[in-house]
Amino acid sequence: MSAAVEGGSVNLGDADHRLARVRINAAGERAIGLVVLGVKFSRLSDLLNSSARFITLFEDDGEGEIEWNSFRVIAKSAVSYVEVVGEATRFGVPKIPGEFLAIELQLANPAVRASAEVFLPTGASLEAVLESKDPFLNLRSVAFHRTLERYDYIAVGKSQLVSVTPSRGQQESKGS
Repeated sequence: MSAAVEGGSVNLGDADHRLARVRINAAGERAIGLVVLGVKFSRLSDLLNSSARFITLFEDDGEGEIEWNSFRVIAKSAVSYVEVVGEATRFGVPKIPGEFLAIELQLANPAVRASAEVFLPTGASLEAVLESKDPFLNLRSVAFHRTLERYDYIAVGKSQLVSVTPSRGQQESKGS
């Protein structure tokens, strides 16, 4: 069974659902496929931060069709990070007042360090964003240290975070 995909959305009967092509790193294994954003999720981060404990990753046949009988279900608690890939998946950033903070972070699995930027809504501290109920931390401009891996956007499972600190330049500019 397959469904036609047009312009980044798929019709599943009575409602259109948007698609996101993603690369997921879970338990040290990488997988690429499509996730279906239900009508209540406008962004991938909404799906990731929902109360659902699992993500269904569908195989993408490369011809604009989802293979509904070819999928894997991944526990969100095992996800280290998720990267949105492909032009059709650029959903935009909500217009919430705030600023980006440059940070350094260390992940447990895979055991790597990275530089990135995290969005802090106006009045929110880094600690408040980390302590929020959302299980994923949304990052932009991510560069993993000692690798060539660079990402425009990824969502990191907070359970995989070992440490997060403001970058040195950010600490100095905040203290001035």
